[in-house]
Amino acid sequence: MAETLTQGVDEARRLFDELEGARVDYDDVVATLEREGIDKFSASFADLLEGVHDKARDLVTTVG
Repeated sequence: MAETLTQGVDEARRLFDELEGARVDYDDVVATLEREGIDKFSASFADLLEGVHDKARDLVTTVG
């Protein structure tokens, strides 16, 4: 397996410099994506739990 961790480091540094030059706040972008990802996951998880709850209620009603 090829070692890839150290490959492309100079190019990555140049890209970060270009982003900074374009006034892109990398930390803000990362924080925004993380927050949005958590919000979407939380909403999906809440929907899943609601579905499980509804199914359990249906089963109790059917069996009971």
